[in-house]
Amino acid sequence: MGALALLALMSGALMLTAAHDNDAHDVSDSQTPETDPTAPPEPGTGDPVPPEPEDTGATFDFDDAAGTITLDVGADETGTLASIFYVDSEDNPDNFYETYEARFYLVPEGTDLSDADYERRGDIPGQQAFGGSPLAYELEDFEQVLGLQLLGTVQLELPDDGVPLPDPGNMRDVLPDIQSNAPVAVHYLEANTDGDELVTFLNEDYVVTRQGVTEQVVTESTTGTNGTDWLTTGTEGLALDGGDGDDILFADHADTTLTGGAGDDLLQGVFVERSQGSFSINGTEPAIVIDGGDGNDTITSSNATIDAGTGDDSVRLFGGEVRGGEGDDRLSAQGDGVATLLGEAGNDRLTIGGAGSEAYGDDGDDFVSVDTGALGSGGAGNDRLNISAGATGLGGAGDDEITVFDFFNNEDGPATVTGGEGADTIEALIRNPFGDTEVLFFQITDFDPSEDVLQISSFNGAEVEDIEIVEDPGGAFTDVRVTFPPLNGVETGITVVRLEGTPGITEDQIVLTA
Repeated sequence: MGALALLALMSGALMLTAAHDNDAHDVSDSQTPETDPTAPPEPGTGDPVPPEPEDTGATFDFDDAAGTITLDVGADETGTLASIFYVDSEDNPDNFYETYEARFYLVPEGTDLSDADYERRGDIPGQQAFGGSPLAYELEDFEQVLGLQLLGTVQLELPDDGVPLPDPGNMRDVLPDIQSNAPVAVHYLEANTDGDELVTFLNEDYVVTRQGVTEQVVTESTTGTNGTDWLTTGTEGLALDGGDGDDILFADHADTTLTGGAGDDLLQGVFVERSQGSFSINGTEPAIVIDGGDGNDTITSSNATIDAGTGDDSVRLFGGEVRGGEGDDRLSAQGDGVATLLGEAGNDRLTIGGAGSEAYGDDGDDFVSVDTGALGSGGAGNDRLNISAGATGLGGAGDDEITVFDFFNNEDGPATVTGGEGADTIEALIRNPFGDTEVLFFQITDFDPSEDVLQISSFNGAEVEDIEIVEDPGGAFTDVRVTFPPLNGVETGITVVRLEGTPGITEDQIVLTA
């Protein structure tokens, strides 16, 4: 076959194949069935079926008759449940506890109420985020800042003896029976008296700590570690030694010795009483012996012998004796027990009162406040003394400032002042000098007009109207008689400052102050 014939044969075959394909395509298009728009879609085709809605949120129901609370949390809810035992007290004797209830919340995911401890119970959750004054942070703000959803409330029965701080782990005891499909955390929240600001927040499992440690009640003599220890006597006759560190030592049993050791310690022995015999906190022998040791210690005890040791210590004593030791100490005697305060070295501050009690500032420039019946002495140094009616003040060596202040005609009688060596300034500060009478306000045993100064003033700012100096014919004393003008039409009495002997004071030597 020639080349031209072969080429023609191949071209014809190609044309035949193309025509066949076109015919097949035409047949396929003509055989496509029409679609019924009203027919339902075949399975697996058409729009997707919408998903089921998420099961979120929570419900609350309280059956008062059964005393049962039912809480139900949605299966898809990411938040948690919480009950807050809420107390709001008011300055009202007829209704001191304005609110005492349990509040149930849905807590959003990410809100953590567990970061609270006993020593930081005043740090209320959400308070920093609130941004305002802590005195303005109230329950409504607490709920809003933390995003809490209130589910319901239940009023609680108020105990006859008030609402104490709940013990750890016992918060649920005051709540009705709770039935829930999810855990329910319990917290304590308290608002302040005479206001609604929040002041206390605790978790139900809080642990009572001091300086980060828990209490150890011991029944045998114990020495603490080099860190912080909290030791409490569990029986009489023990010796507790805190060792190094800022320790807490408590004694509520007699015949106890507390030794703080190095560190800023807290030592307490309060209302101690023997279990046998007639010994009591007002007895003549100490129930507790306390040694503060080095550091700035805080000590409180009754019927104790205390050596505060080195450091700027603070001591409150309810009967007994305390020695401040070196440092600028603050020593005070309170209650009815007879007490002796010895400031020793340092610029100390002493407060004493009660018949038979005495306070001595000793070395340093001390401040001594002496109440009725007590004796106070500044000792060496330039001291300041405040003396009440019926008390005795001794300036000691140094240029002292002694002020006698009290009500005119006080039933406790006149005070007695001895300035001691040095140029002293002694002031009579008379409160409410009213009444048609003459009253011996106080007496000075050693006034020397060549170096001492006598000042007269009224507590309410009344000006002195007249001063008269009258010497006893026998030379036993010299009276400085002070008269104030009537105040608002009320007559005033004559206040007498008596100087023992006849020191020769003149009216122009008396300083009048407003």
